[in-house]
Amino acid sequence: MNNLTAGQGNINIIIDDLITVGYSINLVCFSYPNHAIERPERFKEILYIDQKRPQRYIYALLLGFFFPLYTVRFSFRALSFIKKRAADASLIYLDYSQVFLYAMFLKRLRQKICMFTHDVVYQKYERAFQNKWYEQILLKQVKFTERTMFSYCDNIAIASFKDHEILLKEYNVNAVVPILKKRFRTVKSLNVPVNLSHFVFLGAWNRSENLDGLQWFIDNVYPLLHKDISFTIIGAGIKDDYKQKLPPAFKVAGFVDDLNSILQSSSALISPLFLGAGIKFKVLDAIKNGCRVIGTDISFEGIEISANNLLLTANTANEFVKHIEYCLVTEYNPGAIKNLLDEFIGRFDDTLQWILRNVK
Repeated sequence: MNNLTAGQGNINIIIDDLITVGYSINLVCFSYPNHAIERPERFKEILYIDQKRPQRYIYALLLGFFFPLYTVRFSFRALSFIKKRAADASLIYLDYSQVFLYAMFLKRLRQKICMFTHDVVYQKYERAFQNKWYEQILLKQVKFTERTMFSYCDNIAIASFKDHEILLKEYNVNAVVPILKKRFRTVKSLNVPVNLSHFVFLGAWNRSENLDGLQWFIDNVYPLLHKDISFTIIGAGIKDDYKQKLPPAFKVAGFVDDLNSILQSSSALISPLFLGAGIKFKVLDAIKNGCRVIGTDISFEGIEISANNLLLTANTANEFVKHIEYCLVTEYNPGAIKNLLDEFIGRFDDTLQWILRNVK
């Protein structure tokens, strides 16, 4: 539990707010390279599981009728921990699809369980498996697994109105559509000067869709640009050997404490995503700081904001070049971007309030 990714940052805020209003938290979490639990003293109990690869394979075999994404974070040790505390718990909160399998073993407690799904897994793999020989076989398994997981919970949320419609159509699940409004309240303007020739990449770089998009940009877009443009790559997960291969114009900042000032002083956030699903919090983080965004259709998926000169759609190398060159010579109004975000966020339920409504 830390702030290295958008999802972890959100759950950290939720935990702090629940503790503030008098709840205690038992945490079950799984190890991940270079990730650690921040402020462990906040929790009543912590079960930390270092799941090795052989164990993942064993659970994948034992639960082989489910798609492996849903078994990779399963552990009988974790299940036992949850079961022993379930009767006295006000709520069991399952964050991310990878842990939804636990609901199947807690079905008698379904009214106590909340699932927060960050994207539609079926849609994600529909894109990833496109034109592969195994496409239809594995997509059937994904859809079966996702439908089964949802059947064990009555309190399901998803952070996109577009994805809400997909769940309704594919699984007859009428999910709540919340967002953590506290995270996206208009941030203070730092009045920093904007460098129109400086651009930002933001993401969790251990995720292949993020790193693949960055590499695509370096290979296909960067050679077409003026070499006096600079780029800062923000976020954890880039390995040292990859850093050494980057062109000089690309600086890796890693995890930063001053994200707001970097975004507010940059010409635009660049988001070359070609795989994935669900709403992209890094795009919302840029918008809340009044920063323009250049991204693909997938980058803007679920973000229903119309601003042609502020949110610039690019799906080809030439389109990215065109928009970057536009940003190099065109100033913009950060306040106008923030206002658009405020209107958009106003359509959502609030994640914390949805959780509190389901506390038993």
